[in-house]
Amino acid sequence: MNVVMLHQRQDARLERFELQTLLGIYGQMVARGVWKDYALNMTGQEARFAVFRKFGEAPQFSIVKNPKLAKRQGAWALLNQEGLVLKRAHDFHIIAKHLRQQGERLEKRRRA
Repeated sequence: MNVVMLHQRQDARLERFELQTLLGIYGQMVARGVWKDYALNMTGQEARFAVFRKFGEAPQFSIVKNPKLAKRQGAWALLNQEGLVLKRAHDFHIIAKHLRQQGERLEKRRRA
């Protein structure tokens, strides 16, 4: 018996509830004056949602979804402005919580 293994292509994309959650956090931070812009980039290997303090700057934070890392380190990562991983997780809600906390910290620093 011959068995043929087909490689399933795992395109990285954000599900509707993930995008709604990210846009909700973004909207709250825009209302507070913390962020001004966002970008969404979906390639074959990863989906990236980035938030910016000002137009034309490097993103302050990026959330990256990479399905290939789901069984290892976790499909989700929160990156800072330099591209360093601040948090990695298997669960999207953990990353969303950390993004919200980072935004709130920036707001407190801005007001001080």
